[in-house]
Amino acid sequence: MVTTIQKEFVEISVVDNGIGFPEEMGDKIFDPYVTTKNQGTGLGLAIVKKIIDEHNGKIIIKNREVGSEVLIKFPLV
Repeated sequence: MVTTIQKEFVEISVVDNGIGFPEEMGDKIFDPYVTTKNQGTGLGLAIVKKIIDEHNGKIIIKNREVGSEVLIKFPLV
């Protein structure tokens, strides 16, 4: 018997054990110039999201019990 599993996405998960993302930022975290750092530009996640969107992907950010996780999904062509 041969089992075939077809996958539609490739996923990249990055996990850390830092303080996580402020909950009150919500989806604003991807807006340009939004930052929690004193000397940050707030462009990093905005650029990342733009690149992912242009490749029909998804980015999901969530806090964990300790730290946070960034999940990036790209469709397989």
